Amino acid sequence: MCSRILFTVFLCSSLLSFGQQKRELVIPFERNAANVMEVQVGLNGFETPFIFDTAASKVSFGDGLYGQLVRAGALGPKNIISKTSTMMANGELADALLIRIDRLALGSLVLEDVDAMVIRGANVPPLLGQSALENFGAITIDNRKKVIKLTQEVGTTAQRKITVDKLRLVACTDYSRQAVGQLSQNTFNQGQDALLVQSIEIEDDLPPANAVSNLSNVITIRYFDERDLTKARLFQQKIAAKYHPSQISLQNMAPYFNQPIPDYFEIWINF
Repeated sequence: MCSRILFTVFLCSSLLSFGQQKRELVIPFERNAANVMEVQVGLNGFETPFIFDTAASKVSFGDGLYGQLVRAGALGPKNIISKTSTMMANGELADALLIRIDRLALGSLVLEDVDAMVIRGANVPPLLGQSALENFGAITIDNRKKVIKLTQEVGTTAQRKITVDKLRLVACTDYSRQAVGQLSQNTFNQGQDALLVQSIEIEDDLPPANAVSNLSNVITIRYFDERDLTKARLFQQKIAAKYHPSQISLQNMAPYFNQPIPDYFEIWINF
């Protein structure tokens, strides 16, 4: 059984801390036949125009463009997170795929691990939405020069906000329970919000002895999607401020499951 801690937790990582500096990115736009702004976007090296839409919650496009990206080798099964549905502007539900784009390029800037939605149906416009634009603190549109200015605060969450859906803390011995409590209370609710954890669970029961015997270190950070290695390293960096790095190991659990479990992590403590 797990006891759920219902609060939002903010983690910071010194990996992303490079000082408070502002950087401005200027990208040109054109207006299409419908008089809406379009900008060139690179998706894993494949460039195509997208509608610049600050009201859209995610980067999204139709299955026609998705097919082009697959045929070009820019996307594949490894990029698919899950099947889902989304509400269209007319109020109807449409089938969709939630995917993760490894590299999304805007001008000279490349954003990594950007969530996007592939919407099934005809005439689905490609939209550059908030899953990419949330990386910027301010957006200015200059209609006279036909450029969009994106301001980015380097070294803050405006540069890179990384979200984790769920973190589970596991004590492997009775003695480890206190360490789990301290880790939850004194580590994950301090610092800047470079890494945002939506919820934390603490495992009430001790794991089986055979599971503990497979651990190679005092602290083991388990991730269940190979694409989440970067996030696992951020957890490692945060914990290393409290425990020596040599005590912390990363373990990829994805090969043990039929399907990856994105944005889910476990931290096992074995004192």
